Amino acid sequence: MRSLLLIAVLAGMASMAGPSAAAPDPDLLVLDDFEGEMRWEGVTPSLKVVHGGKRAGRWHDLKTTPRIAMKSVPKDWSRYDRICFWLHSRKANKQTLTLLLQSDNPKDEEGWDYYYHHFEVDWEGWRFFSLRFGHEIQVSRSPRGWDQIDGMSLSASGWGHSPLPDTELTLDDVVLVRDPVAVATLPTEVREADGSLIAETIVQVTNRSSVARAFSLEYDRGGLRDFRLDAPSKTPRIEPDGRAQMAVRLILPPARRAEAQPLARESIVMKVLTPGVSEGVTTPPPVTVEVAANVPLPHRAHPRLFATAADLAAAKARAERLPWAKAVYDRILAAAGEALEAPLDVPDKGGQWPHHYACPKHGRSLQNISPTEHRCPVDGEVFSGWPYDDVIITRRHGRNASAVVNLGLAFQWTGDRRYADKAAAIFREYAVKYPTYAIHNSRGRESRSGARMYAQTLDEAVSFISFAWGYDLMAESGALSQEDQKGVEERFFREAARIIQRNDAKISNWQSWHNAGVGAIGFALNDAALAGWALHGPSGLMMQLSESVLADGWWYEGAPAYHFYALAALVDLAEAARLAGIDVWRDSRMKRLFDAPLLYTYPDLRIPAVNDSDVFSLTGQAALYEIAYARLRDDCYLPVLAGERKSREALLWGVEALPAGTTPAALPSHHFSAAGTVVLRAGEAADATYVHLDYGPHGGGHGHPDKLNLILFSLGKEVSPDPGRLAYSVPAHQSWYRQTVAHNTVVVDGSSQMATEGSLAFFAPGGALQVATGLSTGAYPEVTLKRTLALVAVPGRAAPPYLVDFYTATAKAERTFDWVYHNRGELRGGEAAPTKPLAEGHGYQHLERLRRAA
Repeated sequence: MRSLLLIAVLAGMASMAGPSAAAPDPDLLVLDDFEGEMRWEGVTPSLKVVHGGKRAGRWHDLKTTPRIAMKSVPKDWSRYDRICFWLHSRKANKQTLTLLLQSDNPKDEEGWDYYYHHFEVDWEGWRFFSLRFGHEIQVSRSPRGWDQIDGMSLSASGWGHSPLPDTELTLDDVVLVRDPVAVATLPTEVREADGSLIAETIVQVTNRSSVARAFSLEYDRGGLRDFRLDAPSKTPRIEPDGRAQMAVRLILPPARRAEAQPLARESIVMKVLTPGVSEGVTTPPPVTVEVAANVPLPHRAHPRLFATAADLAAAKARAERLPWAKAVYDRILAAAGEALEAPLDVPDKGGQWPHHYACPKHGRSLQNISPTEHRCPVDGEVFSGWPYDDVIITRRHGRNASAVVNLGLAFQWTGDRRYADKAAAIFREYAVKYPTYAIHNSRGRESRSGARMYAQTLDEAVSFISFAWGYDLMAESGALSQEDQKGVEERFFREAARIIQRNDAKISNWQSWHNAGVGAIGFALNDAALAGWALHGPSGLMMQLSESVLADGWWYEGAPAYHFYALAALVDLAEAARLAGIDVWRDSRMKRLFDAPLLYTYPDLRIPAVNDSDVFSLTGQAALYEIAYARLRDDCYLPVLAGERKSREALLWGVEALPAGTTPAALPSHHFSAAGTVVLRAGEAADATYVHLDYGPHGGGHGHPDKLNLILFSLGKEVSPDPGRLAYSVPAHQSWYRQTVAHNTVVVDGSSQMATEGSLAFFAPGGALQVATGLSTGAYPEVTLKRTLALVAVPGRAAPPYLVDFYTATAKAERTFDWVYHNRGELRGGEAAPTKPLAEGHGYQHLERLRRAA
């Protein structure tokens, strides 16, 4: 059979540079060069700091003028591709700003519709901005379009911004630019010639400018090792709005082909340069096109995704020898039996976001009474209709995903064709229905993050890992005809991959699951294009390991729940790659992801509820640590595995027997420098005292405004907790759990902190006196917060150590400081007089029965 080779072509635009120029150009529209009448509100003329010409626009005193706006703008921007401008900063003060392009849509009743770009003032002097529509310029909700622009502004307020007093900016040469060239690629053809593998991509170059010209082509070959390049050096002369096609060939010679690792990725970057235009703002940026080739996957028989036939036979033999393994084995067969007897239930539409399934008043998960009745467990109120009914549809799809795996395993272990037939019936139904499901998001609307089966591409990807595995387990059973298989693979699996791939979530747990879902489909179908995208694509697994994993082993979002959520996706894809001969486990970052939580846990192996997380036990992650121990053989993981082995992972991928009699080492105090967290420890075993200080990065979309937050565990229990989270659809999640007053830190003027990153000023672990000092200057303007925590163990004293909290807050003007501390238990003492509310909003509205301290 002919081998296949993936060619992935990614197009991007490099940034422009060069001095300002005012030459007339039909492909450029000057919005403001500040040489005539002032067109901006909130801006004053600048004669000293100028980039081009004699004047620019100065924006200062942002406390008084937090927003500047053009008085009028052209309405139709659809001809152009980007907005460019020069911006001068007197100081790199980390002021956050938003460029806003208004295009409000009256048909969208949910909120404001606009285009935007967030950025931070992290430079001094002039900086050139070249922001592409649909790339750096992003979309909020449903704006009317680029031909309906109503206004443009720069804002230092809103979106979590706060005007800083030392911000001084100067704006010049604001223009719209039409890119002179566009590049597209046609489907790649792969062929063999004289033992070489040739992957030919047709690159189509369109001249979008008003001048006929030839474009120069340059190539960066730095990404090639085994492949060689055959490509032209320039295009023919192309008339305005004309196009030309050229072949770019990547060739894998026979000698190199035999040695190359499956899916090994090599690439070249082609630059399309526009000659004949003088430098300036009109200087066209080169279009960069990456052409990447992946070595094909070897042909392998099913099952091949997560376990081979030999692996499954070994698991069955283990179940015959070991009681714990037999219990897991029997549980899987019982679940398969239930799926076999259950009526076929493939919904006619997609489901909704599970976070909707909570009482909006109490935040508690609803109780399902019927497909259309959903009861609050607190007051008994019954909810019906959208979105609650649709969450039940989500659960039905989820049951099918689980069912096909159990049915597939049962077929492999028993050889009973009935199991494969039932799975085949489910797949045939989805092959018909899945393409008809409307793409929808959690609001019921079509969007890039929406999917067909579920309301998020995230959930789609998670579920299709199970669907792909179930298909892999029964694919060679004969239960599906060749025509059936083609329909299932094309209309169900490849369509799902297309839906997921259209939402590149970049650095995120979402994208990690996208990779795992698409990768599972790719490895199950032996599709090098899909598997290569998942591993080596622009946001693939290798990129996630490089960009999303901090140096100390933590996932960048700073929420332990999301650390393990993302880790599960990485492990799934690593395991699928392993069976194809690709060892991701050799990457040291995989091990660090398992090591970091061990140094972070409470003495009882629970993890604190930091940011959007919950308190959970590390033993609940035993299934992941079963795989990690089998691959890495680190005895430090054994305490997590000390309980009863009862997971499917232990049966299929765990070691035969875990070492006995190992004593875990006492955990030390530790500084997680990349995560920005300090853990102080004193005492032994479960009676140890644990102190947690958070000073680090905000944590992205799952971070909380809680810089210098304290968490305390002592006497075998959590004494001073972090609030954690609720279901995201519940209003209190935003109004309380994501407010500073819900945490153990300082609130200034009754307002929550800004998203910021602090620093560690001092750390002295070990000994009777352990000290950590955190510092924050960005939580509030002109306020410095400093917290020193001292854990003091008194020699000869059996009681727990003392924790001393030195918290100082300084400001240049009079401010109100609230030192907030939450402690579990009941406050005892004399009855104190009631007091009025401390503040309005920012979580203070949830404080009840306030009393003044005696």
